Amino acid sequence: MTKHKIVLVPFPFDDLSSEKVRPAVCLTDPIGLHDHVILAFITSRVPDQLLPSDLAINVNDADFAATGLRVSSTLALI
Repeated sequence: MTKHKIVLVPFPFDDLSSEKVRPAVCLTDPIGLHDHVILAFITSRVPDQLLPSDLAINVNDADFAATGLRVSSTLALI
């Protein structure tokens, strides 16, 4: 995994009963002895009002096809 790459990762449900594979973006290159990366999840839920820390990924953006996403999405830094 490298910085800025969109990857698919298993995210657990809040109650840890199961998990779902979801897209995420690598915020860092591999760090430390074990090559850990910091990820931010991507959701297809685009709120009417974005938070200051949210980033809209719009299907109409010129470089949208390069993301590998299928629909407009939000990068949520929570």
